[in-house]
Amino acid sequence: MILRVTHYFRRPPSKNGWIEAPFISRLAGASDGPYYYGFETDDPLDATFLQELEARQEVKRIDYPYRIDQSRRLWISPDGDVFLASMDNPLGDPEKIPVDRVRAQHIPSVVWDRAATKNILLQSPTVQQSFQSHKLGWERGYYLNSKRDGSEPFWPSWQVAMRTDIHDHLRAVGSEVFGSMSLDLKKVGAQEHQYRAIERRIFKQRLALPFEMIFETTERQKTINVVSLGNAEYLSLVYFPGSAVQSALELQPDDVYNGYGNDWIDRIEAAEVRVCAPTDQAVDDLLTDAISGQRLTYRLKSEEQGIGKLLAWIADARMKGVIACDVGIAYQLIQAGKDRGLQMTLVRYDDPLPVGLAYSNDDQEWGAFLKLKLRTQLQSPDSEVQESLAETKLRFSDLGMVFAPPADYPVAA
Repeated sequence: MILRVTHYFRRPPSKNGWIEAPFISRLAGASDGPYYYGFETDDPLDATFLQELEARQEVKRIDYPYRIDQSRRLWISPDGDVFLASMDNPLGDPEKIPVDRVRAQHIPSVVWDRAATKNILLQSPTVQQSFQSHKLGWERGYYLNSKRDGSEPFWPSWQVAMRTDIHDHLRAVGSEVFGSMSLDLKKVGAQEHQYRAIERRIFKQRLALPFEMIFETTERQKTINVVSLGNAEYLSLVYFPGSAVQSALELQPDDVYNGYGNDWIDRIEAAEVRVCAPTDQAVDDLLTDAISGQRLTYRLKSEEQGIGKLLAWIADARMKGVIACDVGIAYQLIQAGKDRGLQMTLVRYDDPLPVGLAYSNDDQEWGAFLKLKLRTQLQSPDSEVQESLAETKLRFSDLGMVFAPPADYPVAA
């Protein structure tokens, strides 16, 4: 079966690299169709729907219908050029074919209605991954929502309500595009605190609805963005009473460090205090940046994965060590090591970190859709999200954060 690509969906170029352009195809020799989404030849597209997409300038017909097979894809370069190239290495493909130029075209604004949602379903790689597997991936992490006393994870009802609403909406509208294909929520295997694994799944469009809220750090911005719900204003230092770090920083337990910016790192360096952070978390990125900026000696920094290993590390370091971590981790450490007399002090981030729902930075359609759905949930007086906002604000406060959705998707009064 030989396919030829006839249309592609218009997407703005990404400054972060080459992005794949969803396309429409037909069989070679079948100049009048039927047409298909990509390689999905089992389910022809409705001809009227394709005409609507062309009329709204959401798809662009290609002047010459190039032959395409499973080894090739349509790509949009950062400069806005459209190429037919290798699915694995479009930039390095010596046989890539120039097809069109996006930058010379008008990218239509999106009107968020049911018809536009169909277009999102066809454009968003994240949603495509979900429908191809008949699953909408989600993952239950074990960090941000752990209770202060270190007990089982706590899932605010607004999170459940929002993800349920998104799932039901996509399943209903998706059936109009993909026929009878079902869409079920799928739990992706979660492991304690492994944020790099979660980040990779999001970036590869294999995890659409993470239960975990993610901090947007400079390092993570290379692969993901967040629809922000608020800001993390504090991290935490966990230490033994009378330790070197308590003396060097003049720390008071269950209080806030009386310093400025990230000068606590400079004082740790001066006192040669060993510091450990949870692997791949926001504070770990902060300390790595400090090493790159020559503010912290590499030999003083360690990282460990999981509560048990962090406790073992500080037990070994004793009076010359401190754990720098997010506030939710600190609560778990204090609870799990309560027989050791550990103490904690809050430290203000120099620049508060946005916290929210993460999506791949190569899938702006999905990011815009999440933002819209969040706005709808926060504004609707009938939404379960409204009923649990007070609870949500308390949870943010309890974890060193401020609940503050941006003004362009405000909370209803």
